[in-house]
Amino acid sequence: MSTSSSGKAPRVELFFSSSDELRKRITFLKSKGVSSFNIVNKSNKDDILQSVNVIQQEFQTDADNDTTSLSICAHYSMKYNKSRKMDGAFLQLKDYIGNMNELNNPNNIEILLITGSGPKGKLCSLTALQRLQQETSIEISPSIAVAFNPFFPGKQDYEDEKLRLEEKLATGMVSKVYVQFGADLERLQSALRMLTTLQSTSSTSKRFEICGSIFLPTKVLIAQQKFRPWNGVFLNDEFLSSEDGARRIVLQMMRLYKEYSCEILIEAPGVRSEKDWGVLETLLKEGNSDDVGAAESKKDKNEKLAEKVYAAESRINRDDDDDETNGSTASKRRKTLPIEPSKLPSKILNEAAIVLFHSHDVRLHDNVALQMASHHKHVIPVFLWSKKEQGTWGVRGCLEVVLKNALSNLDKKLKQYNLKLVCREGDEDSSTMLREICTECNAGAVYWNKEHTTESRIREEKYRTVLQEIDVLGMECQSSLLYDPSSPSLAAGFHGGHWGTLMPFKRTCEKQLGMPRRPIPRADTFFMLERMHGPDEWPESKDIEGLSMAVMNG
Repeated sequence: MSTSSSGKAPRVELFFSSSDELRKRITFLKSKGVSSFNIVNKSNKDDILQSVNVIQQEFQTDADNDTTSLSICAHYSMKYNKSRKMDGAFLQLKDYIGNMNELNNPNNIEILLITGSGPKGKLCSLTALQRLQQETSIEISPSIAVAFNPFFPGKQDYEDEKLRLEEKLATGMVSKVYVQFGADLERLQSALRMLTTLQSTSSTSKRFEICGSIFLPTKVLIAQQKFRPWNGVFLNDEFLSSEDGARRIVLQMMRLYKEYSCEILIEAPGVRSEKDWGVLETLLKEGNSDDVGAAESKKDKNEKLAEKVYAAESRINRDDDDDETNGSTASKRRKTLPIEPSKLPSKILNEAAIVLFHSHDVRLHDNVALQMASHHKHVIPVFLWSKKEQGTWGVRGCLEVVLKNALSNLDKKLKQYNLKLVCREGDEDSSTMLREICTECNAGAVYWNKEHTTESRIREEKYRTVLQEIDVLGMECQSSLLYDPSSPSLAAGFHGGHWGTLMPFKRTCEKQLGMPRRPIPRADTFFMLERMHGPDEWPESKDIEGLSMAVMNG
């Protein structure tokens, strides 16, 4: 079978209503090579010890199975194991651990301590670990694991969760950390970096392991999380909008877990059927691919149309493609177009690319110019500032405060991916600065998104002239509007030189160019930034705070 990022079959979380159902599930999963299981604790009536016995018996009855590979994680929820007796909850936990010690191969068993949602009682997973650390009257053979949720949207909630994790690890009792499921890839990456740092600085003799949770991206699961979301599971619109969106995110999560050598847990409802197993097998194969983006890229019947629209947007072979597009039947379905500079020679892609950020596109997500430049060997994000160029429709006064703040946030984001924003300022127009930085970096191409203002048209024309003089490819992209106003052709009968009202323009765009593209999925943006590399030596840059822009006082 396919294996997870750690080189082993993934763990599977089990949710069942009876021992007979559990036996059937184990028999099925055992036939697929799965030997690592998590048993959930969702009620105070759950007999976890009995469930562990059932799994062990199923593996012992088959002579072909190596029971040493069996791994069982028994969840223990403080929420469902309370007691009204004085110190009864902790005594109950001690009894539970003692019973686990008496099972066969207790070293193959781990206990995942979970506080549970809602208000925390006197005994939570943290206080339980701290008391077990001081306990000398009981031997603890099973390993102890804890959960960590890095996806809390509130900053204070996240900081509290991180502090609790550090305190749990400080007890020296934790052998594994289970990362809960969520859809924010940047949060997950940041959490994995933090966990690996904590691993390397751990004062205990044995480093803790990391296990990451994923959901199978099925219609049933998505519908369930959309209408009855689980407590503590934070998903975004991209995950909940479609199977394809959810699958993209899960694949990127699996790639991150592979990068950080993490075990993978398939969360409940887990794998219940051959269909579920087929979904998992496909995910594992694609997740182990060196290029997840290539694995998830699919050709379809609208690809030719997408390439035509892409060519129109990027102004490559503009005239030929416009003629073909105008004569075709436009697709009525919005597409996420593949942004591939397939018409560029490979020599250009081996040279550095400069991406110009302007006042209207200070973002990483759904930035067409950045997506196109990402295929180059090196990418240099650049911001050129000239007050002289701003004119009537440019950035002036209080807008400068907003722009400076946006540039600072952009630079902060870029630094998460070992990139940075190179800023230049001059009294002359920015085309002179562009010439200088292209020469310094030996750039082969410059990408920017059109701004569609009077001043920007003048500036972009100067860019084209300068780049042609120094033999550098200039690529104008369309990213800030649904349609480039210069792309559709005026029909006969329009004598004023403009569209006049919205609807004639909109109908003509749909007829000639098709429906506007969908935004680039955030999972694709994340994967793109992960693979992007800056230059070996960064060009000189002016500090953002030092740019001659308005500041807010008071």
